[in-house]
Amino acid sequence: MVRGRVMEIRDDGMGRARGDHEFAQLPQPGDRLVLGNDDGDLEMMRVIRIKHVPIRVPHSKLEGSEPLAMVYVEWEAEWNEKV
Repeated sequence: MVRGRVMEIRDDGMGRARGDHEFAQLPQPGDRLVLGNDDGDLEMMRVIRIKHVPIRVPHSKLEGSEPLAMVYVEWEAEWNEKV
């Protein structure tokens, strides 16, 4: 699993942290993610870019709590809407 921090980029260019998530593999630009919001609803987000610089590190470093990637997304729709 790869831990990634998801950051929503809003229309005004400001970022909003959407939390750390674990992925079986990193999503690619254009992929869609379904994330919960503060109201308990689900929202569909589209991946716009990934920041991930793979480097060789000792195994013990991989067990830390810091994400190994940044996943930038933009809001697309409420999950229960027809897309």
